[in-house]
Amino acid sequence: MQQSKALWLGLALASIAASVSGQMPMGGGLAPGSQLLLPGGRADELSASIEYGMAGTEKVTMVTMRDGVRLWTKVYLPDDVSPDGVPTILHRSPYRFPESFDYREMKARFYASRGYAYVMQDCRGRFKSEGEFDPFVDEVPDGQDTSEWVLQQPWSNGRIGAMGGSYDGFTALAAAVDNPYMTMVVADDTAYELSAFLRPGGRVNLEFSIGWLDFLQGATFPSSSTASFITNSFPLAPLDTLILGGTDAYWQQFVSTPDPAGAFYDERTLPMEGICAPVLSIKSADDQVHWDGPVDIWTELLAKGCPEQLDNHHLIITPDGHHEHSELVFEANTYVSQFILAFIDRWLGEQPIDFSTIPPVLYSAPTDPSYQGAEAWPPGNTVESFYLGAPASAASLGAIHEAASDVVPAVFTVDVDPASMNPCSEDYPAVYFLSEPVAEPLYIAGSPELHIRATIDTPDADFSLRLYEWKASQGVLTEITRGGARARYRNGLDAPEPVLSSETLAFPIRMWSRAYELAAGSQLLLSLSSGDCWFAENPNTGVALDEQQASLPVQYRYLFSPSDPIRLELPSLP
Repeated sequence: MQQSKALWLGLALASIAASVSGQMPMGGGLAPGSQLLLPGGRADELSASIEYGMAGTEKVTMVTMRDGVRLWTKVYLPDDVSPDGVPTILHRSPYRFPESFDYREMKARFYASRGYAYVMQDCRGRFKSEGEFDPFVDEVPDGQDTSEWVLQQPWSNGRIGAMGGSYDGFTALAAAVDNPYMTMVVADDTAYELSAFLRPGGRVNLEFSIGWLDFLQGATFPSSSTASFITNSFPLAPLDTLILGGTDAYWQQFVSTPDPAGAFYDERTLPMEGICAPVLSIKSADDQVHWDGPVDIWTELLAKGCPEQLDNHHLIITPDGHHEHSELVFEANTYVSQFILAFIDRWLGEQPIDFSTIPPVLYSAPTDPSYQGAEAWPPGNTVESFYLGAPASAASLGAIHEAASDVVPAVFTVDVDPASMNPCSEDYPAVYFLSEPVAEPLYIAGSPELHIRATIDTPDADFSLRLYEWKASQGVLTEITRGGARARYRNGLDAPEPVLSSETLAFPIRMWSRAYELAAGSQLLLSLSSGDCWFAENPNTGVALDEQQASLPVQYRYLFSPSDPIRLELPSLP
């Protein structure tokens, strides 16, 4: 038995238009409660002090790295530079910096108007910089060398900070590794290691591997038809020729690395123990790129970072868009943008701003513009458990029960053939589970998990999850979070193991962190399938990525039992 997305849509739980309502709202300014969490009680002062001036003089130069490669660098300086110099914000990127006036120049001039030098640099091998671009590999030494160059400039006062979002957030963190001159880092929606977004749960993320490489070429991601094509492609190795027009060394290294561990990933992982500067890590709700990378950064800094900075790191979980705060700080007067400015002014500008009363973690749900504080993430120790019940037939929904005793013993089968089915189509097989309306609001804060119980008849298979809020009275469906896993990595990304025909799979599938308040009267909806568009379809054979030539059909048998149920765990606030 199996269900399809077309069936589910036919049941009127959602439509294409309904998905629009699930997009996260932009930041809406400060709510009264959130002002209490701004550093030093400076909410009103900060709000009044954000001036959108575009001051600054500029100059372009080539900065020489330790191996002789020269990188294109553009410097924006305040109109008035004191004899003692000014602090510097470093922003390194593989994306095009402005040839003419655009938002990045506006941002640079905005910081120059606040008394900072702003240094923009093309990563090596990109645009006007020399050398070859090997993603993630050279960012530590190039960031260090650029910092050394900044220190030698007559306009520098010896203090350097780094900031950026997405890949630029990685370069900001990289510049701080073993760099005693770095005084702070703002890392917006990024990760410190590749497996967090290239292989989340062991699955192969094509959008931010081959799709990202295509974006680097043309500043646009591949079309939906191209996404459909590459999602269903075997083998993966020729995709660089098909999509990029030629062989790409980075792509070939990626697909020839069978598991999300080893040298390819190690040399592109930042040693967080080498960062000894305060870090502000920001995670946006709709960041489908780095999953929980920002949370991992904060967690890893607390575990391995230098002891003297442990109290100075901050994590913000925001409902806003992908790295919009660091990029659009000059025009987005939100709580997070104000926090960024206060963080920079405190640690780079040496202004007397008191952060001692600010909790290390700040988070906000889409329906609430205020921010709450916590000492840890997830912020609470409460877990709401729900239990899945099998659909009665292929034409019905399964249930999400509040009590395991309500689960009726059953086996529900789903057949998937990668050779004839497409995860990008609406008729791709999936199973859906719907809860009763919740009596009281439920505040989800953390990473939901589904503890699966199933068997498969192939050496490998994927599981894909999406969790929604369904408001039946309004006909509105909102995605809360998503996640997935490849079965061969059920014991860890560093411990791949084929699935035995006699084995019952029982392991947690993690979804990405969210702060989300489910309204009273709403229902939880969970979809469970074997694939997602933009994730390479699993051939189910268990062979390495560069050896995939054909696929096997797979039958999933989901096992429902009141004594050993399939369990949905939602970390929540009491």
